[in-house]
Parts: sequence; C-alpha cells; structure tokens
Amino acid sequence: MGASHSVELNANAACPGQPGTLCIASEPLHALPTPVTAEEAYEEAKAVMRYPVDSVAEGLMKKFELTEVDAKTFVVKAILDGQKLDKFGYGKGDGTDRVRLWKKVVMDDAALTLTVQDFVPEAALGAWVGEASDKVPLNNCIVQFERSPPRLLFIFDDQEGKRQADDAMKNSLYSWSDAIVGGVITFKTSKVQVTGNAPSIVDGGKSQSMITSPMDDLVGYDKFWDQHLKYCKDFVRNMPGAQCEDISPDEFKGTVVLDPANPSEVTSHKIVSSKSDSKVNWTVEYQGK
Repeated sequence: MGASHSVELNANAACPGQPGTLCIASEPLHALPTPVTAEEAYEEAKAVMRYPVDSVAEGLMKKFELTEVDAKTFVVKAILDGQKLDKFGYGKGDGTDRVRLWKKVVMDDAALTLTVQDFVPEAALGAWVGEASDKVPLNNCIVQFERSPPRLLFIFDDQEGKRQADDAMKNSLYSWSDAIVGGVITFKTSKVQVTGNAPSIVDGGKSQSMITSPMDDLVGYDKFWDQHLKYCKDFVRNMPGAQCEDISPDEFKGTVVLDPANPSEVTSHKIVSSKSDSKVNWTVEYQGK
C-alpha cells in the first residue's frame, strides 16, 4: 500500500453483489497498520457525507444546507459566494453564486450501504445558481462497506446508467476514501478521544456538546490551560490581515479584514477566559452580526 492514501483503491474490480459488472474496491481494511472495521468506516462515512466540504470551498462558502428528509435520507447543499469567486477570478463577473455540491444520501444501516446522488457535477466543481436543479440526478453511487473482508466498494453509474470503474474514477474517489478511512484511523490513534452529542456538563445535560476523554495522564491542568489559550489567540493572529489586541489578561480581540479593497468587510473575534471557572468563550461576528 502506498503512503499517500489511507487505503489504496483498485479500478475495474469485480463487483460481488452484481456479477459480471465492475466497481472500485479498496484493499482490505483489516490489513492496515491500524485495522478498521466495516462498521467503523460506515459510521464515519455518514458523518463525512453530512458535511462533505473541502477547506478551499469552506473559505468561499456563503451557505450550507443540511435537510433531513426522513430517518434514512438527507440532502446536503453548499453554495459558494459569487462575489468572492469574482475576486479570485473564478466567478462570472457579476456576483452569481455557485452551487459547489448538492447531494442526496440514503442510508441503509443494516446493509452498511450509502446511496449517493449528485445534482451538480463534481468534475466541474458544481453549477451556477439558476442553472442547478435537483429534478434529475447526474449519477448514482452506491458505497458498500463489506464486512468480510472489510473493504469499501464504490458502485458508480453515470446519468445514462453506464458503470464508471476506471482509473480516472478511482482517483476521484480518493477524496472520499481518505476522509472516511483516515478519519477512523485518526480517531483510533488519537491520545485523546472526543465524544460528540454528549450531555453538556455545563448545564447539567440540558444541551449537547463535544467532550474529551480524561487527559490527566497526558498533561496538567495549568499547562493545558495556557497552551489552549495560546492556540486560540494564535489562530486569530495568524489570519491574513488580522489586527489583534490583548485588552486584559483575560480578554483578547482580533479583527480580520476579509477584502483589502473593502476595509469595512470584517470578521471580529473576541476571546474571554476565566481560569477560575474553567471557561474560554470565543465569539465570532461578521459585519457586527
């Protein structure tokens, strides 16, 4: 297995569930240095597909929508800001927004299967608002998580129903397999585990939060407090165009100009800490909102 991917994929592999057809198949997941089960990969895939936005698109994103259709189905849609696209030379020049992705995902927990349909072309990085439509899917991709041996199968049909299983398709699917398998491996090898949707310890479980496993054997409270606070401040300080100020030992403020040509377009970060209460509040405002 190469070092560049979480798990290697194979093009033109025989499709077990559809004899006589081909698919993209991963190498066995249990043979990885950090073994991954089919169930672990499936659960991670569901999380990945609920927010399948890369870092570049995230920086240009104007709106993200997650619609729960029913208990087994959800739709995700990411819209890029047309004005930002124009500034970087990738827009239409008139501020038109672009639908970067629009996917319908159907989950089958018993079969460990996701069925994903795209309404805008991934290869073209989406479609312009006004041209995008969810009336007819452009493709149908079944992601099967085989249990024995544990591996990923991508069964991809284009709009005409033609199977796509060549090297080009394989390479395009690495963004999925790396996120899925890599996410599981990162979680399993992390010294500190994070549990999502956990009852909040701040309000007695009335709301949900992210909670880590105990860190007493890894770091002392005082050192962790100092490093965490430093990380928060440095994150803002390292943003291009950031202007920062320590208002007091417990309060920090940073202002980031998003567009040098429009100095009024800013994001404000305010970090207020209270070591005695074990709290760090980080508030972000865009244009004062």
